[in-house]
Parts: sequence; structure tokens; C-alpha cells
Amino acid sequence: MPKIKMDVNQAIMGGAIFAAAAMAMGIFTAFYSLHRVDAAASRLYAAQQESTLAAKIVWNSVYTREALEQISYSVSNYNNGNGATVNNGPQLARIKEDQKANNLHIQELRRLVLAEPDSRPAQALLKLMAAGQRLRASLAQEIEAIQANNFNQVGTIYKADVQPRYSEYNIAAKQLFATLSASATDLSKRTDAIYHGMLLFLLLSGVGAIALVIVIATMVNRTIRVQLRNTSQVVGKVAGGDLRSRVDTKDMRGMLSNIGTSVNEMSNRLGALIRNVRSAADEVTQKSAEIDTLSQDLRTVTANANGQADSIVTAVKAMSASAADVAQRAEEISSVARQAMEEASNGGRVIGQTLDAMKEIGTSIEGAAHTVSRFGESSTRIGDIVSTIQEITNQTNMLALNAAIEAARAGESGKGFAVVADEVRGLANRSVEAVAEIRSIVEIIQHDADDAIQAMGAGKEQAQQGAKQGDEARRALFLITGQIDSVSEKVVSVATAAEKQSSVVQQVTENILHISTALRAATDASEAARNQAGLLKKSAHTLRENLSTFKAD
Repeated sequence: MPKIKMDVNQAIMGGAIFAAAAMAMGIFTAFYSLHRVDAAASRLYAAQQESTLAAKIVWNSVYTREALEQISYSVSNYNNGNGATVNNGPQLARIKEDQKANNLHIQELRRLVLAEPDSRPAQALLKLMAAGQRLRASLAQEIEAIQANNFNQVGTIYKADVQPRYSEYNIAAKQLFATLSASATDLSKRTDAIYHGMLLFLLLSGVGAIALVIVIATMVNRTIRVQLRNTSQVVGKVAGGDLRSRVDTKDMRGMLSNIGTSVNEMSNRLGALIRNVRSAADEVTQKSAEIDTLSQDLRTVTANANGQADSIVTAVKAMSASAADVAQRAEEISSVARQAMEEASNGGRVIGQTLDAMKEIGTSIEGAAHTVSRFGESSTRIGDIVSTIQEITNQTNMLALNAAIEAARAGESGKGFAVVADEVRGLANRSVEAVAEIRSIVEIIQHDADDAIQAMGAGKEQAQQGAKQGDEARRALFLITGQIDSVSEKVVSVATAAEKQSSVVQQVTENILHISTALRAATDASEAARNQAGLLKKSAHTLRENLSTFKAD
């Protein structure tokens, strides 16, 4: 039997795609069939509605005929002189109501049927509509004659026109009903056929897909079993130590080909690994001998280093003592700098308080100057008032003199008036003297006020100058305080650095002691390494003996 070269992945994928395609086609067909069934069911429902409307039209036509026959019978009795009265109102109302209902039914049928104007139901409906128009025209004439009580014409119109038109209309209505009933029956049969065809197609599609999947699965299983048997044999040989066996991947495809290639690659890598391990075992044997030599040299070197480490520890201890002394001196300088900064800060506060007091003094002097200035202005106004009083006094003196002259001219009768005039003139003279004294005092006050204003101005300038110099002194103290603070920080930095140096020196001392300890441990380790090198050499020999069971070349 010839070998089948088959890509398993492609076969499985092809079968899955075909099955999926068959399933998708079946689903599509099912949906399409369901759509057709739904459309046919909708059309069947519409056909049933149409049949119902046609039946209602037929029944309304029957009622119309009964009303017409009743009208014809009553009119015939009236014309024959049977003494019957004619009351056709109920019959006319019934005819109008039936015609109105039929018009509504026909309009609904037009909406349902005339969507397909070339179909048999549409042709039957058009025929019914034409017959209905002719019947309505005849009924209009009949109703008009009835309403005019023209009973002879009523019978003639009924027999000659209305009755034939009604028969035509009734026949058209029955034909429409029969056509719609036949259409509904045909639609029902086609719906059943579509439904059964859909079921049959789905059944055949499912059976075909299952059969194809079984065939593909059988072929894939047969191919996989043969190829896996060959791969298993090669893996068994590799497990037995024969790394020269390979899987023949010439007839393999897809995933099995990848597995065979991976097994071959594993054999190649294991073979390379065995060869590398053999070379490493040889190298380990060589290096173990070198380690033995190096361990002896290391013992000599560590002994010399241990002696030098002791000398370094002595020097480092001396350095640590110097660093501690530097840190102590720096701490003392930092303390003095802090005291100086505190004193400078106190001086700055005192100068600030003095500046505030001098500013207050300047403000007080400026207020006093304003007060003195106002006092000078008041003394000037007093001088003006005094001048006015002096003028009044001079005029009073002149009036008193005139009064004395007039009293002297009056003789004896003017003696009393003359005495009064003399008294007034004496008062005026004393007023002149007092005004002169007041003017002298006011001039002295004005002169003193001017001197006081000048002195206060000079005092204000001196107070401002003093405040300016005090402000400069305060800024200078602030600079001194900042410099002292900077010096203090630098001194603290020096102290910190010295302390760190002392700590580092202590750590160096400890590290050197650790190094000395480590050197002694290295000496012990070199001896242990020498012993381990001997054991390693024995292990390498054992490893070569174990690797001899593998066939990689």
C-alpha cells in the first residue's frame, strides 16, 4: 500500500473548515427558509384577511338584495291597490349602510391586493369595483325615485337596471371570494413545501458533514499512528544512550514533522552536550592540578599581607586620635562663635529700639515745630489787633480833645462835660501806653517763636541723621551676625568632618582587622581548596567513565 503524504494540520483544518462551511451553509439556508416561511405565512395571513373581507362583501350584498326585494314588494302592493302603505326608510338606511361598509372593505382589499396588479385576485377585485360603480349608479336612481314617491318608476328601475346590476355585482363578489380562497390554499401548500424542504436540506447537510469528519479522522489517525511509532523507536534508542539515531521526517508533514525535527535536534544537542562534558571533565582534571599549585602560593601571600595589616592598624589608630583632637578644637570655636552671634543679635535689637525712639523724637519735634509756628501766627494776629486798638485809642484821644475844646467854649454849662473829656483822654493815653507794652511783648514772642522753629528744625535734622547712622549700624551688625553665623557653620562642618574622619578611621581600623581575619581564613580556605581539588580530580575521572556509555560519535 503506497504511503499517504498528508499534512495532519492541513487535513484537520480542511475538515474543520468544510464542516464549518457546511454548518454555516445549513444555518444560512435555515434562516433563508425561515424567512421564506415567515413571508409565506404573512402572505397567507393577508390572504385570509382578503378572503374574510370578500366574504363580508358577499354578505353585505345579500343584505342589500333583501332590502331591495322588500322595497320592490311594498311598491308592488301599493301599485296593485292593496291599500298597503309605503315606508321604505329602514330599507334605504340598510342599503346605504351596506354600501358604505362594502366601500370600506373594497378600499382595504385595494391596499392588500393591488400591491400585485397583475395577479388573479387583483383582476377579480378590479372587476368587482367596476360592477360596484355600476350598481351604485343604479341604486342612486332607485333611491331618488323612492324618495320622490314615484313608485311606478321604482319598479321599472329595479327590474330593468338594479336587479341585473346586482346580479353582476354579486357574481363578481363571489368570483373574488373564490379567487382569494384558492390563493390562500395555494400559499398554504407552498409554505408547507418550503418548510419540509428546509428540514430535508438541514438533515442531508448534517449527515454529509458528519460523514466527512469521520473519513478525515480515520485517515489522520492512520497516518499519526505510523509516524508516531517511528518517532517512539528513535526516542527509545536515545534513552538507551545511542545518540546517533534520527527520525526520518521525509514522509512527515505539519505537526508530526515538527515533532520529528525536534527529536533529531534533541539528539544533536545531547550529543554535543556529551562531547562538551567530556572536554570539561578533561579540563577539570587539568585545572584541579593548577588549583593545588595556586593554593600553595596563596598561603605564602596571605602570610605576608597579614604582617602588613598589623602595621596599618597602628598608623590608623594614631590618625584617629588626631582627628578626635581636631573635632574638639572645632567644637570650642563653634561655641565662641555662637556667643559672639548672640551678642551681635542683642546689639542689633538695642540699635533697633534706639532707632525707633529717635524716630518718635523726630515726630515729636516736628509736632512741636508746627505748634510753635501756629503760636507765631497767633502772635502776629495779636499784633494786628493791637495796632487796631492803638488806632481806636488815638481816635478816642482826638475825640476827647475835641470834646474838651467844645466844653471850654460852652463855659459854665460845659464844665462837667470837660471833666469827663479829661477822664476819657487820660484813659486813652493809658491805653496807648498799654498797647505799646503789648506790642513790645508780642514782638519778643514772635522773635522767640522764630528761634524755637529754627532750633526744632535743626533738632529734627540731627534726629534724622542719627536715625540714618543707627540704621547703617544695624545693617552692619546684621552683616556681622551673618558672617559669624557662616563662620559658625563652617566650624561645625569642620567638626562634623573631623568626627566623620574619626568614624571612618575607626571603620578602616575595623576593616583592616577584618581583612587580617579574612587573610587567615583565606589561608585556611586555600588548604581546603587544595583538598577539594583532589576530590574534583577524582569526580572528573568518575564522570568520564559514566560518559563512556553514550555513543555520540
